[in-house]
Amino acid sequence: MSETGHDNDCWDIQPHIIGRCRRRCHARRAALCAALPDVDVLAFHFGVPYASMFGHRGLTHSLFFAILVGTVAEFSRRSRADRDVLPWLWLQHPTLGLGRLPRIALTGFSDPARRARRVIARATGLVFLLATASHGLLDALTDGGLGVAFFAPFSDARYFFPWRPIAVSPIGARFFSARGAAVLISEFIWLWLPTAFAIGLIAWSKSRRTG
Repeated sequence: MSETGHDNDCWDIQPHIIGRCRRRCHARRAALCAALPDVDVLAFHFGVPYASMFGHRGLTHSLFFAILVGTVAEFSRRSRADRDVLPWLWLQHPTLGLGRLPRIALTGFSDPARRARRVIARATGLVFLLATASHGLLDALTDGGLGVAFFAPFSDARYFFPWRPIAVSPIGARFFSARGAAVLISEFIWLWLPTAFAIGLIAWSKSRRTG
């Protein structure tokens, strides 16, 4: 499947999961996560066989890899939130800090605020996990290739879904051909239109609840 298809699906869905919190920034990073599994095409340049666990649609397309990316994203976001709080905790220290700093100035750095930041970190990790996992899931709906190693590194077995309506994308410069155009048309029909319909349905449902 082409990178435009992977990125489009992630870009459209993820803002509805994570809300308005840094939406554009998260959308860009989630789109990168959606394309990240195809970094394994570099293996071709090093002579790694397609069917290898480290070949195309291998380890980087697995659920394990998606969980790893989501976990790193969550802990990275959580550590930044903790670093933001530490200077203000120092200010509250009765000896080292400014113990008389007005309470209102520290409200945003209280324990409830810290917990809220961790909830956001967890949501961020979940979004990036789903974005990364969506790549392999969509590839398993294509009509070509060797399948997806969903359970790597524990198994190198490759899988497809029984129903595979999406045309498989050529790799590299071959994408800029009649075959590549056919792939884009296939993705428009089977991915972009359903995604647009789902987003419109969500927006309509929200407008009815708020209206």
